[in-house]
Amino acid sequence: VNNIRHGYYDAADLDIGRLWEILYEGVSRANFLIASCDGEIPESRTKQAILGEALFLRAYYYFLLTSCFGEVPLKLTPTVSPEEKYLAKSSLEEIYSRIVQDMTSAESLVFDIDELGCNERVSKTAVPAMLASVYLKMTGETLTPKSERYSEKALGYYEQALYYTSAVISSGKHSLNPDYDQIFINQIKNINESGEVLWEVGMYGN
Repeated sequence: VNNIRHGYYDAADLDIGRLWEILYEGVSRANFLIASCDGEIPESRTKQAILGEALFLRAYYYFLLTSCFGEVPLKLTPTVSPEEKYLAKSSLEEIYSRIVQDMTSAESLVFDIDELGCNERVSKTAVPAMLASVYLKMTGETLTPKSERYSEKALGYYEQALYYTSAVISSGKHSLNPDYDQIFINQIKNINESGEVLWEVGMYGN
């Protein structure tokens, strides 16, 4: 039986096609917002944060795309015409370089978690936490063959992952809830835990 829940699927699976579609929808929307800034950092602090979140989200969508599909087209400009030619896939090295570049740029632009008061927005601790995940992914077979597992390049990735995780820890903004049961009790009561959760997607309704 072709069932994604059992790990059996192909390109004809609707869930796979929809995932590809919605991730590139997110990339497209981020591209429009980023392009509207014309390469300039807005003077408004709020607009800076919005730009930072768009940069982060574009990078995050590409992180998901590469994790699911490997090499994919790297589109960094808005789609303004249905006549545009399809892009060829880019190398993982090029895509991950852009992911790191966008997330690094976003870190200085987004708000601190204390300013946001919730974890449904991208904050200054959410960015380095995700950057740590990106660098750990880069140490795997995707970008680092087994023959290079202990090379200077691979060790550099580990060092960056350690740097960004340490940044989150040393910020003092986050910590695990000491009572595991309370995590679920708080969820039921709709209590936001900005300390426990680095970043989450808000859902409307039940």
